Amino acid sequence: MTLKEQTEIFAKNINKYLQERKLTQKEVADAIGVTPQSFNYWCMGKNLPRMDKVQLLAEFLGVKYTDLICENDMEEALEDAFNNPDMRTLFSLAKNCTPDQIQATITLLEQFKKMNNEE
Repeated sequence: MTLKEQTEIFAKNINKYLQERKLTQKEVADAIGVTPQSFNYWCMGKNLPRMDKVQLLAEFLGVKYTDLICENDMEEALEDAFNNPDMRTLFSLAKNCTPDQIQATITLLEQFKKMNNEE
C-alpha cells in the first residue's frame, strides 16, 4: 500500500469518527496535544501522524488504533450482504458446508466472475 493510500484511509476514518462524535478538529487537536493545522492536514489526507499520536487519538476517540489506520469497509460489506436476500441465502447454505465445499464454491464463483468480465 502506498503512502498516499494510507493517508487517504486515515483521513476517511478520522473524518468519519469526527462526524459520528460531533467533534471539531480543534477540540481533538487540543485534546491530543497537536496544532490544529497538523490535525487539519491529517483530516485532508496531506500527512500521516506518528504512531504515538495515532494511539493518543484512538484512546481519545475510544477506538482501536487499527480502526484509524485500516480500511473499515468490512463492516459496510457485511451490512450490505445481510440486507440482500440472495446473500443471506448464500450465508445460510454455507454454514452447513465443509471447508472443501466452501472453497469449491468460491472457485466456481470466481470462474463465473471471470467469464462475465471477458464478455
